[in-house]
Amino acid sequence: MINETVQASAQIYSEKARESMMHHGIPDAPQNFWIWHTYHSGANPDLGRAIDILLSNRREFTDQTNEEIFELLGTAREHQVIRETTQRVAATLDALMRFIDEAGAGVSSYNKKLSGLSKQVVAGKPLPGLSNILMSETRTIEHQSELLQQRLAIDDDQSVA
Repeated sequence: MINETVQASAQIYSEKARESMMHHGIPDAPQNFWIWHTYHSGANPDLGRAIDILLSNRREFTDQTNEEIFELLGTAREHQVIRETTQRVAATLDALMRFIDEAGAGVSSYNKKLSGLSKQVVAGKPLPGLSNILMSETRTIEHQSELLQQRLAIDDDQSVA
């Protein structure tokens, strides 16, 4: 029950943070999200007062303003957690892009071979062992797909840890 309450509260704070950021034209960035999530949760009274003052004075939330708020009111631990999380997300995205590139190269090669075989069939050329060639190429692409799935599963397990 407590976990459900905490999760529901976190969801509400997250939604309010996103709404505030959109309303004030603040870019999506981990430190900006932290500022507004913390503001709406009330977890840091000093941050709340600073934001309230800026809002009452109708100050624009520029990149510099957001950075100053974060530097002044975020703790060293929060800074470290956000930096580490950002680095893990970037590394995961890099790995995912490499996996997608590899999969795309395999599919492209498969398509070229099928296209070549198709042209030969349409031209009426005899293709000894056509079914063997198709089966071999299909097994190759299946194997590449399985490897990609395994790598993504391993990478997903590592990103959760």
